Amino acid sequence: ELEKNNSQQKVTVCGNTIHLRNRTLQIQTIVPAYGGSNGTLDATRFRWQQCYSSESLPLDAVLAGHDTNEDPIFVGQAHHMGNLLPAKVIPHKKCAYVSHEGEEFQESSFQVLCCRNVSWVKPQNGSIPPNAIPGGRTTSGEELFIGRGKFNGSVTPGKIFPKDRKLYIPYGNCEVVMKHFEVLVTHEN
Repeated sequence: ELEKNNSQQKVTVCGNTIHLRNRTLQIQTIVPAYGGSNGTLDATRFRWQQCYSSESLPLDAVLAGHDTNEDPIFVGQAHHMGNLLPAKVIPHKKCAYVSHEGEEFQESSFQVLCCRNVSWVKPQNGSIPPNAIPGGRTTSGEELFIGRGKFNGSVTPGKIFPKDRKLYIPYGNCEVVMKHFEVLVTHEN
């Protein structure tokens, strides 16, 4: 509904507030209902914020890397075919990209990860650290984590399946599978 009105009204997004010409709307901040790999991660250390326009991402949006043309890429998540998948968010393209079953898909409705105390770490023996940030869940209930990898001059985020210890990134209309990657983790203050 907002997108229909978007073409006729001036829309500005700032933090949790959308300013329309005649109205101001509050955006609900969404935090996943599940924790880390053992269900012990304190989800109050980070939040997922719904984005309707990526022109103005929150100041604490998590930077993942850059595209081949040096455009910044942020960590996001989006729904696709019943799955909630980690995504790459490229602000100037005003959308998010997810990978699924070998392909890359563009999503116009997405959330961006917001947190100040994060870092990217190499997994020990391919296992997910206990303070890894969950980035989604499959339709079968499998928890997905956020990773990033270097590919063709880009540093791109994607999804990690803990069982197979691989990163899957959306890139060039395909899903690229990587064995060497970093995992996004959060820290105490």
